[in-house]
Amino acid sequence: MSTATVDIEQDDGRIARYRRHAGGGYVSVDAEAHETATISRGSYVDEGARVGQGARVWEDAWVEQDAVIGPLATIGSRARIGRGARIGAQAVVGSGAFVPAGAVVPALGRVPADTRYGVRRAA
Repeated sequence: MSTATVDIEQDDGRIARYRRHAGGGYVSVDAEAHETATISRGSYVDEGARVGQGARVWEDAWVEQDAVIGPLATIGSRARIGRGARIGAQAVVGSGAFVPAGAVVPALGRVPADTRYGVRRAA
C-alpha cells in the first residue's frame, strides 16, 4: 500500500483521510483492506470498513462505514455497500447494485446488477 494520502471533507464537515491502495482506489486510514484485496481506481472504502483477503472492489464502487466485505467477494463497478452491511465470502454484488445499510448478503450470494438488494421486482 502506498503512503500517499488524500483528505476529503465529509457532509458533516469532518475531514476523512484516505490512503491509495495498490489497485488505485482509496481506503480510509481507519479501515482495513487485506493486502491481496483489489480496490480499483475511483473506489472508496470508508472508516471502520473491512475488505477481506482476495476480495475485489471494482471501479467507482463505494464501501461505506463499518461495512464488511468477505474473502473473495466481488463488488461490481459503481456498486454501493451501505453502512454496516455485510457481504459474505465469495458473494457477488453486480455493477450499479445497492446493498442498504445493515443488510447481509450471505456467502456465495448474488445481487444482480443495477438492483437494490432486498427489493423484489414485480412479477
